[in-house]
Amino acid sequence: MAQTRELTGSFRAYLPQDDGPAARASGELIAEGSSGSESDVIMAYRIGFKPKPHIFLNGTNTVLLLNELKDLGECAIVSHMKGLPDLREIDPEGCYTGWDIILTTTGDINAIRDIFMFVEDASDISRRLIETQDTAGEDAGDKKIGEILLEREISTKKTSIRP
Repeated sequence: MAQTRELTGSFRAYLPQDDGPAARASGELIAEGSSGSESDVIMAYRIGFKPKPHIFLNGTNTVLLLNELKDLGECAIVSHMKGLPDLREIDPEGCYTGWDIILTTTGDINAIRDIFMFVEDASDISRRLIETQDTAGEDAGDKKIGEILLEREISTKKTSIRP
């Protein structure tokens, strides 16, 4: 249990800094998930996903991609709406948001690459391993990453995304 607290406590450095209500408005937690996968090693990844404005034109559904990440493990997803233009300038077929994702999973980086395989040319994607933790012998009553993020006020909203 102490190892999990240490691992999740280090996430604060990898999430956008909360400078009050304005920061919370520009970065909102939109997804949490968990997987039933069992392993003694949990890896934490920071993923940046910024689709190019034309990504929807080829039929890509970014919500489905985010849900696939959620299926890999515990997932905290923060959306960034700073690039949203004035209402008169919005192209209804354009994508103006990006996401920062912290994913804890027993899977490897290849599982993440597989999710973004078909949108790499239409997106700016970064994937980085930020921590690895051996969980052998830990207490099964540990809190989920989303609960810890909410508890520590790193995030202010807990909802699920659906296609």
